[in-house]
Amino acid sequence: MLRSESYSGIEVQFNEVFRRKPSINYVYLSIGSKLNSPIVHLPGHTNASYANSDMQMIPIFMRHLNLDQPSPFDMLMVIWDVFSSDEQILKNRQIMDNICKQHTNIHYILLNKLCIKDDLDRFIPFLTQKIIDHQIPSTNYMIANYVCFKNTPNTIERISEMTIPTAIQEILDREEFCDYKNCFYQWFGYNQYLYNFIYCYRSMYRGSVHFYNVNAIERIVRNEYLNASGNTTVIQDTNMINIMSNMYDLSNTNRLSNQTNKSSTTVSYHVMSLLETLCDANAIFVPNQI
Repeated sequence: MLRSESYSGIEVQFNEVFRRKPSINYVYLSIGSKLNSPIVHLPGHTNASYANSDMQMIPIFMRHLNLDQPSPFDMLMVIWDVFSSDEQILKNRQIMDNICKQHTNIHYILLNKLCIKDDLDRFIPFLTQKIIDHQIPSTNYMIANYVCFKNTPNTIERISEMTIPTAIQEILDREEFCDYKNCFYQWFGYNQYLYNFIYCYRSMYRGSVHFYNVNAIERIVRNEYLNASGNTTVIQDTNMINIMSNMYDLSNTNRLSNQTNKSSTTVSYHVMSLLETLCDANAIFVPNQI
């Protein structure tokens, strides 16, 4: 585990992990995902909810990603956050250790470091180049940003919240990394209905996207996903369809078996997006869906 924040130490540690575990074929980087408190008060909820930090650090669908494989490939989870005390580090390590005891192919690294643009400009290219060097496909690489402050942030927090998403996407949009341009996901934050969802940042912010799309998605999640109404909703808004096609529920396996991929080193089944999940349940209908 990293306690010191020198980049030479960070890079040495990653080089060592990939040397010891050459079979790593899935890498997930979460930023700002550590557990601060076991409960959270969401807007519109009178009762406290359990915090989903453990699912931010390792989403439920990732814990089951390649269990269909005869020998599940190794997965590396990287948790980048600021750990303010040894006690906080220990608490988060215990969460990760408990998960890894059940899923022995999962390995993790804690990065105890403030996430600022200069660090992103160095670390994201370093990690992505590692992904390329080890021939890990884009389907097996995900960066997820959970930096979102429920209460009024201070200046540093506000700057981080604003700059992290654009900084990461700009890096992945570079020509040398363009195969991985859709690997960055953003959390919806402390939203009453979208608390457990992440979305592909590039799909949301490609072109002009108006806030009503998020409100419409929230209504669909509330009415058709969390509280199945039994009705079928027709959706024709292409912008909304695109976003929902790239939204995933951290708290659900959302498995769709892919029998044709059994011998592959990539994921042995397809993780269903929100759109696919609702279409499969006949909760929504998309005319002329491709």
